[in-house]
Amino acid sequence: MPDDQESIYRYATPQFCTRYSCSHPRRQLLHTSRLLPQRALFDQPQFAAQFLQRIAHTNKTLLSSLKTTQPYEFTADLPIGTSLYSLITQSSPQDRIAPLLLEALFFELSRQTSHPVLLAIDQAQGLFNTTQCVDPTYRKLEAHDLSLPRLLLDYVGGVKNFSNGLVLISPSHQSTTTSPALEEHLSSSPYPSYTPLGPSHHIYSSLLSSVRQLPVPARLENREALGIVDLLMGFRAVREVGQEGVDNGSFMKALMESDARVREFRKGWERNQAI
Repeated sequence: MPDDQESIYRYATPQFCTRYSCSHPRRQLLHTSRLLPQRALFDQPQFAAQFLQRIAHTNKTLLSSLKTTQPYEFTADLPIGTSLYSLITQSSPQDRIAPLLLEALFFELSRQTSHPVLLAIDQAQGLFNTTQCVDPTYRKLEAHDLSLPRLLLDYVGGVKNFSNGLVLISPSHQSTTTSPALEEHLSSSPYPSYTPLGPSHHIYSSLLSSVRQLPVPARLENREALGIVDLLMGFRAVREVGQEGVDNGSFMKALMESDARVREFRKGWERNQAI
């Protein structure tokens, strides 16, 4: 796999482009600018802002303890040593700096080693496919043309790495979206196509070449099932109010009723008021 990001995206990145917000319902034209090779073609400020809000909400304590390693200039000058929580709460959903803040956050998280980072992406086939977003000429855009998917693809494909972290992707079998590159990678055989797949297929295949498959058992082991219950209890803050965990009888009953299948087991406990 090429080490240089520009060589990976060489088929997707023209020298000049029109930057455009696909998240805007009216597809409003933003501005025309010269594109740097390491930048995505089209920003998604609203999606990036929503992503930042979720990260800030669920990781406030941890992000408050981590500090920036370089100064930043956004809506205000942020010196070295600014907390990452202060960094990513600089924007609102209407601000166009959100994609830059998200990139800055990922950069800082990739450099720190005090806390492990897990980047988990569900329904991952959407990252390796043509999107429903269009450019001003109504040409459908590839995922690597958009700033948020491009950022995730950089870490999935090893273009960028976490010093102390892991990237985990999982396709969804219930999604109607298919990705020839991902299916080809998972099956280790050429994707059956009656028409040429185009240069983007080679870009996605190159990014996936460094992804290692992990075998997943069809049924849960007891310790995995216990982990799901513990995770759901944590989401509902049960442990913080001092309530006890579930009893063995309820646990085994739920495990047998679901046939130890993860989706059915999780759904059963999500409806259970005991946790």
